[in-house]
Amino acid sequence: GFIGLEIAEQLINRKFKVSIVEAMDQVMAPVDFEMSEYLHELLRKKGVDLHLSDAVSSFEESLSGAMASDVLLKSGARLPADMVILALGVRPSTGFVAAAGIECTPRGHVKVD
Repeated sequence: GFIGLEIAEQLINRKFKVSIVEAMDQVMAPVDFEMSEYLHELLRKKGVDLHLSDAVSSFEESLSGAMASDVLLKSGARLPADMVILALGVRPSTGFVAAAGIECTPRGHVKVD
C-alpha cells in the first residue's frame, strides 16, 4: 500500500537493501494494473526485490545466526532480514452487502448515485 511504499522509498534513499512482499499481483491495488506495472519497473530499477502474489508465512531465527531473522514466504522463499517492517492493510468483509441485494461495483463498493 501507500504507507509501505513510502517506507520503502525512505529506506532506499538511505541505501538500505529493500524487499517488498505483496500478497496481491501488484503494489498499490487501488490503481490500475498497467499503472502498477510502471511502479514495479521503477522499484526494480531502484534495486527493490519484489515478491508479488506471495505472502509472509512465518519468521524464524536466521540460519546464519548473523541476521535478526529470516522471513519465510508461502512460496517457500526465505528472505534474510536485519529489520522487518510490517505495513499491513485491512480489507473489510462486505460480502453480506451484496447478499442482502444491495448493488455493488466489481470491487465490492456500494453503488451510489
